[in-house]
Amino acid sequence: MSGANAFTERMDLLESSGQVTTTARQLTDEVIDEIEREFAVQLDEGSGAQLVTHLAMALSRLDRGEPEPTALSVVSDVLADCPREHDFSRRLLARCGERLGRSVPEGEIAYLAVHLCVLSS
Repeated sequence: MSGANAFTERMDLLESSGQVTTTARQLTDEVIDEIEREFAVQLDEGSGAQLVTHLAMALSRLDRGEPEPTALSVVSDVLADCPREHDFSRRLLARCGERLGRSVPEGEIAYLAVHLCVLSS
């Protein structure tokens, strides 16, 4: 089972409650698959629930044109040790942003990179 399929129930609930847009859900499924390939991990509820939920919500905010939440300053310290994850996040979310017709804020890129740092450590 791919990671995207592992989160079907979670994503169904978020989408049916209107918290996540259909486009954001599709993009989230694609991102999960790319993360699993790039980092040779299998995401499940234990390893990826927070990442998947945050990503789906962040992409939904972008899809709706809502403002991003303020990023934590501690994130920059973590990113200094994770250049591969930060670069991957930037490239991946740039493609998502193109599909949504908006640029992805650096805070969202950084937040995904932090999740990836944890996964790859």
